[in-house]
Amino acid sequence: MKEKFKISDFQEVDLWTFRSESGIGNPIYYLQVRRLDKLTGNSGDDYNFRVPYENMENEFAEGLAREIDDRNFLHVISPPTDEIFPKKYRETIMATLGICSDLTHIMGRNPNIKAAHDKTKLDDLINSYYLKSVHPLDKIDSLLIVDDIFSEGKTAKAMLAFLQKCGLKKEAKIGIACALKIVPPQRPSIKESMGLFDQYL
Repeated sequence: MKEKFKISDFQEVDLWTFRSESGIGNPIYYLQVRRLDKLTGNSGDDYNFRVPYENMENEFAEGLAREIDDRNFLHVISPPTDEIFPKKYRETIMATLGICSDLTHIMGRNPNIKAAHDKTKLDDLINSYYLKSVHPLDKIDSLLIVDDIFSEGKTAKAMLAFLQKCGLKKEAKIGIACALKIVPPQRPSIKESMGLFDQYL
């Protein structure tokens, strides 16, 4: 699905998502299991977790890449500290669109500042970012922000504001690609999330 998203007071960008779900009982919630470390700890090799997660991840990554109808992005980037979550989507999009430049490594973030927390303000998130390596941001003409979940767009807004402070041109073409859009923003319980895996076994 493609729609417009107001990423700043002066800029509207294309937002691509593969699934837009709401309500308990939809496949969107498999990602919450991932974020709750059910797939990154000792249980990550357990068949009941690993197989359905990989099936869902592949389906959503390939579907998201197909949704993107603009083939003119030259660079991609994902949010710092959470790059493990959108990695599959980013790699699939790069392969599908023929993008060679991944800038995810240039940014870092204070791990104590969480975008998903209601009390985290946009300025707090912007100020939590820092550059890990030097990159000529002023030379970038197009950039696709890739993440796993899109809720209110706070992360994308903060990333763009920070990169522009560091030299990214305001006229650079920006896009956002996220596998799943939560409507309205909500968080499932572990029990609700785990109950959805059977269909992917």
